[in-house]
Amino acid sequence: MVDAAAPAISAQDEQDYEQTMSWLVSPPRMQQPKTGLLLFSLVAFIGASLLQGGGSVVEIAMLVGVILFHELGHMIAMRIVGYRDVRIFFIPFFGGAAAGNKRGVARWKEGVVLLCGPLPGIVLGTVLAYVGGHELVRLLALQLIIVNAINLLPIAPLDGGQLFQLLLFSRQRHLELIFVGCTATLLAIGAVLAQLWVLAIVGVFILLSLPNRKRILDLALPLRGHGLPSDPAALDDAQRRELYRIAIESLPPQRRERWRGKPQPKAQMIEQILERATQQSASATATAAQLGLWLAGLVVAFMGLAAAIGPSWRPYTNDEGHFAIDMPAQPAVKEQLGFKVATASVGRKREYSVMWNQSPDPPAALAAIRAGFSGKPGLVELTAGATDQTFTFREGDNVVLTRLYASPTRIYMIVAFAPGDEADSHRFSTSFHVLP
Repeated sequence: MVDAAAPAISAQDEQDYEQTMSWLVSPPRMQQPKTGLLLFSLVAFIGASLLQGGGSVVEIAMLVGVILFHELGHMIAMRIVGYRDVRIFFIPFFGGAAAGNKRGVARWKEGVVLLCGPLPGIVLGTVLAYVGGHELVRLLALQLIIVNAINLLPIAPLDGGQLFQLLLFSRQRHLELIFVGCTATLLAIGAVLAQLWVLAIVGVFILLSLPNRKRILDLALPLRGHGLPSDPAALDDAQRRELYRIAIESLPPQRRERWRGKPQPKAQMIEQILERATQQSASATATAAQLGLWLAGLVVAFMGLAAAIGPSWRPYTNDEGHFAIDMPAQPAVKEQLGFKVATASVGRKREYSVMWNQSPDPPAALAAIRAGFSGKPGLVELTAGATDQTFTFREGDNVVLTRLYASPTRIYMIVAFAPGDEADSHRFSTSFHVLP
């Protein structure tokens, strides 16, 4: 327990003490309606993005949705684990934030809140990336994955940085200061190089706040193990006065005078000291589980990003088949039903194949194959020539683009299988040509 015999504050500061304790025990709620704050910050964010040239109106609207989805994840988790006065707002030139009063919330629950922002967006973005389809769907998938994966990076003040600080580095105050200082420096330097000035200011602000963070940690350390309650409302008068004295005496004289008659900064400082003095580190099981989820989030983001960016198309030449074509990957070559087949797959829903074999009468073989397709439902013929024919048909929800080509000595089938009538399918088909 804190020493109840500690000297009381002077009589002239009694009123200041009472006001500070009143603010500490019952901090005033936000006077501005939460909906009004959200709408005002949203309009400011959109205006700043348009002025900055952040993309088309549609792209900015999609980005707003991505940020809102991220912050709603934090907000829902906050409400579930017991945060109070929860709200969301946008920050022009920066992004968004969800905030709330976390008094009495266990450390592992804070970790859940941090993960519930980026992980749902990464999962949704990855699903959209594999579903594919319209270009806007691919763009939305990219936005969801990139925005949320960046937030998982272990850099303060991003969600990943806060998670590492919460689960690992907060266990030792010197490690915490080193981690926050190093990551904030990297953030500031990277933001300057990328000309992201608001982010650079955030990094500098974190660096400037390190002395105050050190002061709080140093003041909280001797109070650990004294049985202080984590809820300020549960403190008795002697404990409150001792915490008040510790906080005030740690301040430089100039700040002490500047804060006279201002209960809010003093109450916030006391609350920070009490929070660090009474914090219980997350268990080894909870720490391992949440770091495992963090790592899984990065792995899924990498997979989704690869799917959203799409294949790396490059020319492919087959000397045996005497042809060249653009392929999304190095194809596998095998023999099937008397044909040689070169196939490259992209995910589970896209397959690009070239089939060929020798023929004594290629035009006749082409006509025979064409006749075999004539009964397929949904057949749409695009071109019809004696030696070069292209048509499409549907197989369930998928579109098959097929090109039949007859050279003087060979018959070729160029087949693109995809979830829709995609530009990549047409690129694959039209890039085929027989080598001279």
